[in-house]
Amino acid sequence: EGITHEQRKTFPVTGLDHLLPKLWIGMLMNGFSILLLAVVACVILPKFIPWIVMGFLASQLASFILNAIGLCYDAAHPKLNWRTEQEAMKSNFNSMIVFLGSLAMLGIGVGVVFLVIWLGGTFLHGLLALTALLIIGALACWRMLTHTGAKSYYLH
Repeated sequence: EGITHEQRKTFPVTGLDHLLPKLWIGMLMNGFSILLLAVVACVILPKFIPWIVMGFLASQLASFILNAIGLCYDAAHPKLNWRTEQEAMKSNFNSMIVFLGSLAMLGIGVGVVFLVIWLGGTFLHGLLALTALLIIGALACWRMLTHTGAKSYYLH
């Protein structure tokens, strides 16, 4: 938002009303790309449809978590001293934090699936365990976004 960030304080809406459209746009972009990939994968590999569907759901939950964390971090540490979009992207440490978080989530997700398989479960059981873990994480991130993130956003 940069130089227009102060203008949003004149609008009669809450910080959460500003953050939710940003969250849903991120989810929509991820949803379109992953849905296209899932449909193609289902056509090519019809025997793996349950795993593909679980992978799609896990991807959407992970996207929700990362988008919510990114928005909360941006709300707490906004970068407001830029004039162009290119300036905003250069040396933006906020996006690096979310990228590192996505790498950590990938490692944790692979670890959970392999742990379930190692304990005697199937790959589908591993995906179910991962999805359950992601649902818990998504609920925690929703709470963080609607309470802490929205307040931080409005204060800056």
